[in-house]
Amino acid sequence: MANGQGQVDKLEGKWKAIIWIATLIPVIGIVLNILMTMVMPAKFKKEGFPNKAKEFNKHGWIAFGVAVLINGIGYLLFGGGEEAGAATLLP
Repeated sequence: MANGQGQVDKLEGKWKAIIWIATLIPVIGIVLNILMTMVMPAKFKKEGFPNKAKEFNKHGWIAFGVAVLINGIGYLLFGGGEEAGAATLLP
């Protein structure tokens, strides 16, 4: 579907790439992802692209969940020993 300016209301591949590349950046990638997921959908809605906003939001939150899982698993496997003061699931 196109808006009045002839632009398609669909999320472009470059935005998907930005979301998922930000996910790969340790620690600050999660923060960048959250900020993008809060700001960009509002911008897209304001410009008349509700489907693009919804798709961006969906990809952003899925990427956020993946980043949390990756960071959590990495912490448990490599940085979460008892000497760090944290409980661990590993023996």
